Amino acid sequence: MTECPVYQIILLRVSVAIFVEYEPDGGGALFSLTGPAGTKPRCEAEELRASPFRFPQFAGSRLLGVMQRHRVDEAWQLSRAYVDGADPRRYAEVTDWCVAVAEMLAQRDLVVARAAWMLPTIAENESPQTEQDRGS
Repeated sequence: MTECPVYQIILLRVSVAIFVEYEPDGGGALFSLTGPAGTKPRCEAEELRASPFRFPQFAGSRLLGVMQRHRVDEAWQLSRAYVDGADPRRYAEVTDWCVAVAEMLAQRDLVVARAAWMLPTIAENESPQTEQDRGS
């Protein structure tokens, strides 16, 4: 069973997406969510031959965890069903929909996070120091 990294990615002016990288050249499977604020997003699953990290629209990513390669189709079916079955006004922004889909995949153990990959948030630690706080 091949474990593949799973990312949330932003493609500027295109979509937010969940990407599973399993090709040697960085390609894989992409589940995109697009649409205006306040509406249910449109969903599209596609295979990518090249890494989306090289696309000119690439604006950032977050590593979510890993997924078994053979479960990608199942993940996309569940993701589409989640969006299709939800109230269209459930989330205000398409990014919120993407976060909710990623959380649903994690709850169903399709995406498994590794503890070493989890980064602390500011709320879990003290607030960030400013130059003035450091005495500079």
